Amino acid sequence: MTASKTARPPRSPKTTPLGASVDYGVLLAGRAREFLRWVEVILTKAEPSPDDVHDARVAGRRLIAALRFFEPLLRRRRTRRLRRAVRAAIGALGDFRDADILVGLLERAGKPEPSPPIKQAERADPPDPSTAPNILAAAILALQAGRDEAAARSREDFKAALPHTVIRGLQRLSNRGLPRRFNRPPWPDLLPYFAALQLQRVTHEFAALAATMNRNSPPDDLHRLRIVGKRLRYSVEIALPPLPAHSLLKTLRDLQDMLGTLHDLDVAIEYVDALARGGAPSASVFDPPRPPGTPATDQRVANAAARLRADRAALHARFLRVWSRRRFETLARRITEAAAQSQILAPAMGKVIADRDHR
Repeated sequence: MTASKTARPPRSPKTTPLGASVDYGVLLAGRAREFLRWVEVILTKAEPSPDDVHDARVAGRRLIAALRFFEPLLRRRRTRRLRRAVRAAIGALGDFRDADILVGLLERAGKPEPSPPIKQAERADPPDPSTAPNILAAAILALQAGRDEAAARSREDFKAALPHTVIRGLQRLSNRGLPRRFNRPPWPDLLPYFAALQLQRVTHEFAALAATMNRNSPPDDLHRLRIVGKRLRYSVEIALPPLPAHSLLKTLRDLQDMLGTLHDLDVAIEYVDALARGGAPSASVFDPPRPPGTPATDQRVANAAARLRADRAALHARFLRVWSRRRFETLARRITEAAAQSQILAPAMGKVIADRDHR
């Protein structure tokens, strides 16, 4: 994928003023339009750039978060069908990114460390490269081939995940947003309180999961925290005004970056460990080398695994130091307090939502 001079679609506003006269239908429609613009870029550009792919995935995630956020006000079955389709589409674009990240980590981990100078008399003959196959280099070449293949097929997989029925549904959403009845009183006054309630629900889910984190939390739990934190970030974009949202969004982005790097290192460690057990190099991030055969004797594999583990341990120690339980609690409290500013009509809004769910 190469860069191009094609004009990039403009981004829709990230945050909205809570409690002001906001048309949440326009907000939801904007999320759908933003994703559709990137669908056009991915499908019409000769070679979408990595930045195009990244921005299309971000637009898709923001749309998924908005659909989840407003789902109680929409047709549930249709909404979930759109969410599944958009998730499959951005997942098709993710194979290239994941392979590219893994290649970069393995290349850095496989670089030889500088050796201290030794006296001429102590020098030994270097090993013959022809008798010591470089398993790590072969794995990187296989992954690069898989990455290039993923880039070539991602457009077709992306298109297949978005059939005409889904595109029409997204176009209707981009034109209408919320159903028209929510434009009539008393809904314009109630929707800000609905947004506050939804934000509190996501915040409570995030806080409950964060409370279970400790130094022994497995990688899957940390990855799940990242996913829920990302959902919270996009909910903050929808529900909070720009001023209080700014610092909260930066904090959530920093948390996601740290957890994302931890996840990437975990994937790389699993891949290299499989190589060390004798697995043949594979071209897929999600298909580690297997079945295990004779354990690898290539010291470069062991060195790469040790370096990846050291990087992971250092980052995990920093995560535990920076993200104490108290900081998680403080972050959740700040978001909850911001959302609670518009909760005077919360009981009435809860009854409206309950009635809608019953229907």
